[in-house]
Amino acid sequence: AELVGALHRERSSKPPTAPSVLISQTVQFATEASATTRQEWFLSGTERSIVATDSSQAERARIIHPVSGTILALDPDIPPERQKLLLKTSLASDRVSWQVDGRPLFEAEQSQYVRVTASSRAYWSPRPGKHTISLHDRAGRLLEKVWVEVRGAQEKPQEKPAAPGRRKG
Repeated sequence: AELVGALHRERSSKPPTAPSVLISQTVQFATEASATTRQEWFLSGTERSIVATDSSQAERARIIHPVSGTILALDPDIPPERQKLLLKTSLASDRVSWQVDGRPLFEAEQSQYVRVTASSRAYWSPRPGKHTISLHDRAGRLLEKVWVEVRGAQEKPQEKPAAPGRRKG
């Protein structure tokens, strides 16, 4: 900002002249919460005076984490019950269910549909292999799916203590 200010101290800049194929128009951006207006540029013939979101798409939950193609490595020095993969959705207000490899993640719950909390998070205990993680709506419709690969170490075998009176080595 200082550099630009110094360069323009003596002489102010002017915006470039728009090409003749562009048209400037005031546009109203309408959402359910509010409406704002601003000047936008359009190619001649494509002008719009109102832009609104498609509410059916705007309210759909999506998978934020993990991204498709994620490769994880299990650590043999960490107990498996301590190794979790964060599953995160884009909307905290949606009711969704998670599936891993076609099976509900929360099978132990009374209902596989778990209210997504304000943090929109769930956790999965990964196992070695390639897995599909999918997000479903209340009606069971697929909203999105990603795949992950878990490369993994097997759990370290417990070392047997040395017999009393015997030394290792």
